[in-house]
Amino acid sequence: MKSQAMTIGAGGEIVLGKEFAGQHVLVTQSRTGVWQVETADVIPHSQRFWFRPDIDKHMQEALAEVKARPVQVTSDQEMEALFAKALQRFEEPHS
Repeated sequence: MKSQAMTIGAGGEIVLGKEFAGQHVLVTQSRTGVWQVETADVIPHSQRFWFRPDIDKHMQEALAEVKARPVQVTSDQEMEALFAKALQRFEEPHS
C-alpha cells in the first residue's frame, strides 16, 4: 500500500493526480479523519434495470434464442419493429 501526505485545500479538495482526472470516485469515511477513495463506475438511473438479475436471465435467454434461430430482416423498419417488440419485455413499470 502506498501512502502520501497531502494538504486539504481551502475548499475541502485534494489532488490525486492527472491520471485520475475525470473519473468518478467513491469516498468512504470509516471514522473522523479517515477516508478510503476508490474509483467507481456510475450507472445512470435510466439504465439501472440492465443490471437486475432477472434482466440478465432474460438477456441470456434472448441470446440463446438468437444463436439458435438467427433473424433475417430486409429493412430498417423491420429491424426497428423487432427491437421495439423485444424491448417491451424489459420496460420497467412506471410509478
